[in-house]
Amino acid sequence: MRSTLAVATLASVLSVYATDIAVTVGANDALVFSPSSVTANVGDNVVFTFASKNHSATQSTFAAPCTKSGVDSGFQDVAALAAGAPSPTFNFTVNVTTPLWFYCAQTNPASHCAAGMVFAINANANKSFTAFQAAANATGSSSSGSSAKSSAGSGSNTASAPGSSTTAKGNAGERVRVGGALAFIGLVAAMLL
Repeated sequence: MRSTLAVATLASVLSVYATDIAVTVGANDALVFSPSSVTANVGDNVVFTFASKNHSATQSTFAAPCTKSGVDSGFQDVAALAAGAPSPTFNFTVNVTTPLWFYCAQTNPASHCAAGMVFAINANANKSFTAFQAAANATGSSSSGSSAKSSAGSGSNTASAPGSSTTAKGNAGERVRVGGALAFIGLVAAMLL
């Protein structure tokens, strides 16, 4: 009972300290995720906002950058929205600390992934964003891959209805932390032992 309560308390505390990280897909009509790479903690929410054209945020792997291997926002056709309609968003909750990789699966008129339209969460020295983007550029094409679900996070499409909006809590990469939070987490972890 004590460990169940401690785990529930720890989960509650971690959710309070999670942050939203804003990523724009297709910023300035370009084939880019902006920013192209972010650092996120477990529980953080990456909010992809689609700004132009018809893009996706599709999870892949470092080894196969243009092949679907997890969550997928589906194509978000911003060009087809009525004037004044809010931009569609896709939320991805991070639940691992290892690197996560994404790309745009659009292949019309050419592969956006092969053009370098890729994104990374928690890239590191061994698996860098630059190496991932170079591998994507080397593919020359894109594949829709499998429809496997990811165990590295969860995504949800929260395209806004006219008259409503979805707002990220912070700027890209911004962290919301309160002094003493780590000490409290350490105390709860000690209770688990």
